Amino acid sequence: MKILITDDEAPARARLRFMLGELGESDVIEASSVSDAIRQTADARVDVILLDIRMPLLDGFDLVSLLPEPKPAIIFVTAYDEHALKAFDVEAIDYLTKPVRKERLLQALGRVLGRGKVAQAAKTRYLTRITTERANSLHVLDVDSCAVFHAEDKLVYVRHQGAKYRVASALDELEAKLDPEAFFRPHRNCIVHLGQVASIRSDIGGWVILLKDGTEWDVARRRVAELKKRLGGGGVF
Repeated sequence: MKILITDDEAPARARLRFMLGELGESDVIEASSVSDAIRQTADARVDVILLDIRMPLLDGFDLVSLLPEPKPAIIFVTAYDEHALKAFDVEAIDYLTKPVRKERLLQALGRVLGRGKVAQAAKTRYLTRITTERANSLHVLDVDSCAVFHAEDKLVYVRHQGAKYRVASALDELEAKLDPEAFFRPHRNCIVHLGQVASIRSDIGGWVILLKDGTEWDVARRRVAELKKRLGGGGVF
């Protein structure tokens, strides 16, 4: 499992990393803040987050609310026991109090592995929210409100209500996580929300999609027939 330790105190992170090593878990990364943890989960597929609650600026519960679906398994690791009920309200796998005993940590990790089919089902759910970046700020967007994901200068962006946001995932990764009933990839450089399509037309260079936000996107020749079918075209176009 890839495990992310999120705690603002370096000694606490070091102690957990040491115990994880003793338990045979070597694929471990660290974050010292919620914003750092969000970037880490965007850069790598994380299976488990060992999460402190009380941290500066944003706390552990803020992180859980900001994570896009499907979320990693959450194990809270805190010095306070009064947040246990709230932790399970957000579907945490376990709640460990500091100082953590190795036996308790092993038990918590066992619960993650024991989720079986539930864990597999969680991994196959489609994205409903996505964390993005704009003007050095993090933004969580509803995926169903996103008009198009597109590649530009080797980076990936999403257009949402007329604004453009940076996305940390590659288009191929996004395509695998987006609901195929709602999204369509007309060209290797973009993925459009079919509900945001205003019209399509034949141009000199081929077919073009016009979205409701006024932007236009090319359609690869081999994707035209499928696009017409998805839009219920038949003989309309």
